[in-house]
Order: sequence, then structure tokens, then C-alpha cells
Amino acid sequence: MSGGQDLPGYFFGQSSFANHSNVPESSVVNISHLITEERDMHAYAAMGCSFQAGSATITKLAGARKEDSVVIMGVGAVGLSAIMAAKICRCSPIIAVDLHETRLQMARELGATHVINTSIDSVDLAAEIQTITNGNGPTITVDTTGSPALCKDGLDFTADNGKMILLGTPPLDAEFNIGNLVGFIKSGKSLVGSMEGDAIPGKHIPQMIRWFKSGIFPIDRLVKTYKVENFEAAISDMKAGSTIKPVLLWK
Repeated sequence: MSGGQDLPGYFFGQSSFANHSNVPESSVVNISHLITEERDMHAYAAMGCSFQAGSATITKLAGARKEDSVVIMGVGAVGLSAIMAAKICRCSPIIAVDLHETRLQMARELGATHVINTSIDSVDLAAEIQTITNGNGPTITVDTTGSPALCKDGLDFTADNGKMILLGTPPLDAEFNIGNLVGFIKSGKSLVGSMEGDAIPGKHIPQMIRWFKSGIFPIDRLVKTYKVENFEAAISDMKAGSTIKPVLLWK
């Protein structure tokens, strides 16, 4: 409270607006031996959440293979990490869905074979995806937006026996109806929630670093650094879509 007014918070368990944090020992992954230059620290800053959540959802939770077709709804830091992971798994097609053309262009550069801009009124998302997947729907759909409407759409257009994975954070009171239960059961679809993609950080973070060092997981392209006093610009740029993953520098 400040002056009788509630103050909003953006903390998510592992985050803090501070240059030092006290954390349980079990939450620490020692990667000091994998750091060779300062830019590594900038790139690795978000590995504990967004980069890990997106990539592990594809490689571990979904168990993606080259036979899989993938739709990623929302291509911020989490979604783009999922795009790169799907490319590593040799999935095809890889379809990126977003409102921002700049992010969709980045998705293409990082591995998406198709992009759909849902800010265009004439776009029928389900119809576009059905066309791209030859009427089958994707075998893996990942929502990173937390939009109940998109989650429902994703479940509907996912292929029979496919996986619909909820990775975005919706409003606390969000709900959606999966529709007819008999139809859902007969479809064989899986509706799965993802918490960091079921990753074990001590194993997955070093794996991401190996990918990064080999050039197949270029997370440095997603990161833009800001001095801590410019945090408002970082937030504004992120909301506008011009910055994917802002990282604050304390010195």
C-alpha cells in the first residue's frame, strides 16, 4: 500500500526488481564454467524462465519429433524459444501466430515455416492452420498468450491425438469450456498445462547454453539491454513489440 492505494506487482516467484536476490540453494544452477564473455550473461539472464519454458515445453513436455507439426500462439520470448526448439527437433510445419509483424518476422528468421498475423481482420486462424496442415491440424499446439479464447481455438484445431499445451498465464479467474465431452474423449487429444516445460533446470539450462554456443539457439537476438534507470522504456518497448526480452543492467 502507498498512501492508501494498492500497488501493482509483476513478480512471478523467481523474479525481483533488485540487483541481488536471496534464493534457495536448490534454485541455483552453477554455469560459471560456461561463461566466456560479458554478453553471455545478458543472453543467459532469462534462461530460468522464458527461454527454458518455451524450449522445454517442445523438447521435453511435448516430446516433439520431426514428424510433428507445431503451432505456437504468441511469439514473445517464450514463443520464440519454442519456435527455435521446434526447429532443433526438425518439426514441420512450424506455424507462428501473433499480433505484431515485427515478432512474426523474427519468428520466420528463427525457424517458423509459416506465420499468421491475427491483427488482420480478414484472417480466419483455424482455416489458415487447416490449410497449412493439409486439413489435419497441428499435432502440437502451444499457447503462450494466456487468452482463453485462443486456448479454446487451439484445442479445437489441434489434430486428433494431438497435444494442446497451455503455457501462457491467463487471468486468475479465466475459464474456458472444452465443449462436448464425448467428442473430446473420442478425439484422443491431450490438454496439458506446462510449468517450465517439466524441465529440470540443472540439466536443461546447460543444454540451452550448448545450443546457444553451437548457433542453433540464438537467444541473444531476443535480448535488448537497458540501464536500470530506463526500466520504463524497457516495459514500453516490450509492450509495443519492438523488444522481445528486455534485460536490465545494474551497472
